[in-house]
Amino acid sequence: MLVLLTGVGFLLANLGLQYGAARLPAATTALVMLTEVVFASVSSVLLGASDLKLRTLLGGTLILLAALWAAKEEH
Repeated sequence: MLVLLTGVGFLLANLGLQYGAARLPAATTALVMLTEVVFASVSSVLLGASDLKLRTLLGGTLILLAALWAAKEEH
């Protein structure tokens, strides 16, 4: 029963993500997808499934900087 409920939960979350992403501008969706990688890494460390290493920190920092750079408006 737990596996079935978890599967349904993931399905609904994925459908919600696809619904929302299809209605957002492409640049906004790209930023969301970039930061999703960072949040997944942090969650993995907090849940004990991964170790926090320097290269993980550097990679996350580069991803966030790229997202901020892309979000910066051109003047």
